[in-house]
Amino acid sequence: MIPFICLVKDNDISTPSPSPTVPSPNTCPNSSPCPSGWTYIETFKSCYKLIYTVNGASGDENCRVANANLASIHSPEQNQIVYELTKTGVNDLQAWILFGGQRTGPGVDDWKWSDGSPWNYTNWAPGEPNSGDSHCVRIYADVTNPAITAKWDDWSCDRAYRAALCQQPAKF
Repeated sequence: MIPFICLVKDNDISTPSPSPTVPSPNTCPNSSPCPSGWTYIETFKSCYKLIYTVNGASGDENCRVANANLASIHSPEQNQIVYELTKTGVNDLQAWILFGGQRTGPGVDDWKWSDGSPWNYTNWAPGEPNSGDSHCVRIYADVTNPAITAKWDDWSCDRAYRAALCQQPAKF
């Protein structure tokens, strides 16, 4: 967050002006590079927001309506951030979070990011991707098996997901 202090001027000069106050971060204009309700991750200069109870199509559409895309992941550090943003701490609480990977062909390596960025990093769970009929990607966020925690799974876009993770560039 960018620190701000807003000073509210008193229009009545006959009384002393109040001392400056430190408001909450979202009360000063332009205090955040993200819209209200979004989380700013400075390392990636990006804003993130979870949209709950979706399938592949509605998750993608809800992100686009918010001028965003489903999140793309390009490094182990970014994968960890996505995991941290999506976990609840409740094991097996519908651990499936949709993000922006989309299958583009019949091969296990035929994938792209919905935002058009390069497909240059993967973190598939053991044995994944495993189905030519699964065209979306989910991340295991709340699972009891450490072998798949924060790993990816190819999954049907028609299935329900707990949430979709939207991402947009920060605005400065």
